[in-house]
Amino acid sequence: MTEAQLRAQTRAELYTVAALLMAMLAWLNYQYGLYYLFYTAALFIPLFIFGSAFSILQVKRQLRETGHEVILSSAVLVIALRINHGEFGALHWLYPLGLLSFLSLSLRSALFFNIITLSLISLLVTIIAGLFEGMRFFSSYMLLAGIAGMFAYLHHHRNQSLVELSITDSMTGAYNIRHFDETLVKEVSRADDTGHPLSLISMEIDYFPQVKDVHGQAVASDLLAELSKMLISMIRAGDSLYYDGEERFYLLLPNTPTEGLLVIAERIRRRAEEGNWPVVDSISVSVGCTTLTAEHRSSKDMVSSANNALADAQKKGHNRVAHSDT
Repeated sequence: MTEAQLRAQTRAELYTVAALLMAMLAWLNYQYGLYYLFYTAALFIPLFIFGSAFSILQVKRQLRETGHEVILSSAVLVIALRINHGEFGALHWLYPLGLLSFLSLSLRSALFFNIITLSLISLLVTIIAGLFEGMRFFSSYMLLAGIAGMFAYLHHHRNQSLVELSITDSMTGAYNIRHFDETLVKEVSRADDTGHPLSLISMEIDYFPQVKDVHGQAVASDLLAELSKMLISMIRAGDSLYYDGEERFYLLLPNTPTEGLLVIAERIRRRAEEGNWPVVDSISVSVGCTTLTAEHRSSKDMVSSANNALADAQKKGHNRVAHSDT
């Protein structure tokens, strides 16, 4: 299960649990004759059911992780309308919504959501019930959101470090092949939606097995690490570098047509040829590249096409660039 799928599943489960809790609260409030709370809970149930369905749809359709702000903001709007009618018991339902925001939104979006909620609801309570009630809600909600935000911030940074470790090759510093597979699927889907070009480079050091046999594994590993540094220094914003764990690099180039791809590929080949490398002094690279076309829009076909172009460059004498449209 990918990270995006795990996040979507967690959100779907949270919304489902919230919908069930609202159903229980609605029933209890109806039993006790608290009809205004019953109607409020009843409004939340379809909203949270929609949130659960939307979370599942995000993964299946490769949608961007947006829309949850609208769902939670709609819930706050429902509460604000009840408060405006003098039903101040609905205020207590804002606290679990604040906690839910840190679980279902990004850290930045959750902080922004809670700041806006705190400001607007505090102002509404002050206007309707007076300054004392407004300040009491402001201080209690700020304390809760502040503590939740602090824990979310610590978790976010710890999780970010773990994610970086899980998707990065320790030897080269490039992304690993598992992350490449996931990213390529997303980029192909995005290219389908937007119509923007997508290009891919597959590259190997020429005669690398012989280099390893002559100089040893340590020198070969250092050479791969130095080549990775060179490639990282050359890539543009939005491009990404991957290493398959053996001897092949992939460079993913969104919004790059064939003409730009060939310029970049040739620049990489020339830079490697002219570079000063440790122990071996000089190396060359063979580069295979491909651009997604309207006829074949598959991530697997794209990788196969780039690798076939690489094999073609190696068969024709190495130290060259070959291109093959998917």
